[in-house]
Amino acid sequence: MLTQLRRGAGAAGFLPLRTLSASIMPIPTATPSAASPYAAVFIDFENVYYFLKNHYLDPQDPHDYALDLVRALRDTLKRELGLDSLVLYAYADFDRLPSGPQGPLYLMGVDTRNVLGTDHKNAADMQLCIDALEVLYTRPDIG
Repeated sequence: MLTQLRRGAGAAGFLPLRTLSASIMPIPTATPSAASPYAAVFIDFENVYYFLKNHYLDPQDPHDYALDLVRALRDTLKRELGLDSLVLYAYADFDRLPSGPQGPLYLMGVDTRNVLGTDHKNAADMQLCIDALEVLYTRPDIG
């Protein structure tokens, strides 16, 4: 039996799509190089910000700490894994966050995705998933 895999969650980062008998041709799929030196980073910045504010920090400090976490993530990917982040997206209703983190995020090379507050609590989560799937299927250079 031949098992076709696609990138995703699960053991070793792959999900089995289907099991094929040896007599059936596998469906051709675009697979990025295993040695791809690029990464995509999707950050639910609003969740990070409010988690820090509610659980760990003085209510005045979460903005700077959240920015430090984003910077540390980007730098760690480069330094320890050798991955350049070609796509860096941060999602939040930035109009509701105090002290405007969009400028500092932009200076770090992060593309901010302003997801306006709606009645749907997980609107940012849905946009993040849509963007992640788009990158998965349109950017074979990102491993």
